[in-house]
This record gives sequence, C-alpha cells and structure tokens, in this order.
Amino acid sequence: MRDLLDTSTIAARLGVAVPTVARWCRDGRFPNAFRVGRSWAIPAEDLDGFERPRVGRPKPQDEPGACCEHDARP
Repeated sequence: MRDLLDTSTIAARLGVAVPTVARWCRDGRFPNAFRVGRSWAIPAEDLDGFERPRVGRPKPQDEPGACCEHDARP
C-alpha cells in the first residue's frame, strides 16, 4: 500500500500555504493526487523530484540588448 499525504503535511514540508498545495493538485502538479471528499490525498512518491513552480516575472535572456537598448555594449 502506498503512503498518502494530505495538503497540510505537504505544505509543512515544502514551506508553503495549504491552499497553494490544493491549487497545485487542481493544476496537476501532483499527477497521482485525488480527491477524498473535499480534501486531497497525494501519494508520497509524487514528492520525489518535485520542484516548486517559479514565481514572478521571467528573467530576460542573457543576450546583450535583450531587455533594453541601453544594456547593449558596443
């Protein structure tokens, strides 16, 4: 039998809020997660190799002038 974790356990392990883990479940970031009533059950193996999504704006490319003209060097 596989180990199942709830959203509060995963939130504590990853240092995020419980609603964030629930949103990740809805978005499919934990591919084997399933609903149990109004809660989520997430298999422990779904955490193996899990990477938190990046937040914020993407960084510009490392090419000179990719962001702004004044960044270009002659």
